[in-house]
Amino acid sequence: MTRRTLTKSAAWGVPVIAAAVALPASSASTNCVPARFDAPAPGTGANQTEATTTTFVVPQGVTSLSFTVAGGAGGARNGYDRSRARLVQGTLQVTPGDVLTLIVGQGGYKPQDLSSAAGWYGGQGYGNGGHSVYTPEPGAGTNLYGAVGGSGGGGSAILLGSTPLVVAGGAPGQGHMTGRVPQSDPDWIPYQYMVWGADHGYDYIQGSWDRHIYAGFGKDASGATGGSGGTVPSATSGDPATLGWQNAFNGASGAGGVPGNGANGLYNWVESQVAGQNARVHASSAAGGGGYAGGGSGNVSRAYWSGTYATVVAAVGDGGYGSDYLAPTATGTTGVTDVRATTGTRTPGWVTLQYEVCT
Repeated sequence: MTRRTLTKSAAWGVPVIAAAVALPASSASTNCVPARFDAPAPGTGANQTEATTTTFVVPQGVTSLSFTVAGGAGGARNGYDRSRARLVQGTLQVTPGDVLTLIVGQGGYKPQDLSSAAGWYGGQGYGNGGHSVYTPEPGAGTNLYGAVGGSGGGGSAILLGSTPLVVAGGAPGQGHMTGRVPQSDPDWIPYQYMVWGADHGYDYIQGSWDRHIYAGFGKDASGATGGSGGTVPSATSGDPATLGWQNAFNGASGAGGVPGNGANGLYNWVESQVAGQNARVHASSAAGGGGYAGGGSGNVSRAYWSGTYATVVAAVGDGGYGSDYLAPTATGTTGVTDVRATTGTRTPGWVTLQYEVCT
């Protein structure tokens, strides 16, 4: 092929070649910047029961959001493992201009001591945590002998209008027992403050809180079905053959529906006498957490047996978790947070959104 021929062929192809390779200046690469929105959280004070509600407008050009949603922690002693709330993480498909409602659930509460104890309200949220119950020892003249379980945490959520897109359940509270025995007992322990961290109670016998009496935990909610209450346990293992529960109560069921509240805790106490002095144990079961549906509360049981020394027996259960939810437009995983309760304060949940804004 001659140079003349090549030039001629190139001239014929100019319109096609120019259309294929010439790029307009406006088609330069897109610049995307990561962005994050953290919904405001409630306060941590004992009487700050309310959740927070915030709106978020999806920016133009944004069609998906990464989310982290955690419910409120349960009321419990410092570091109690079961006080960790539910955690839901994933991706949500959205439309620019959508107005999302972000609800951050408040944590439950458990007081540090009984010097000014009362029943404590559960944390509010998308499904409120159940309340705890406190009743002082009859005729004691002071409230130092009572017991108060932990209240439940509230659920956290992302809504579109009134429709839930993502829900993380609140954690249950922790059961609480206290006891005292008469000074005629050589192993007398005055005003013993006990907080249990397992699915059992204990009885007092000759100075040792060492007999395992299994208690009924409240059950976790599942989907839109509330968790059932803890059931009355057997009172025969390791105890006198004549021992039986008196005034034993199953825990209450959490509320079903959307959203659902956690069940309230229960209270009971038992007394036995030695040498004219009273030995008493108080038991306050824990409340359930709120969420898509509510968790059940724990059971309380009481009994007594009089031998050489007074034996007073009680069993108290923790509550159940509120349930999670993911709408069809959301994908993700569920679990529990690494954040545990702190005695004497509330530990709220959180809602975080992450996305990219491109120009």
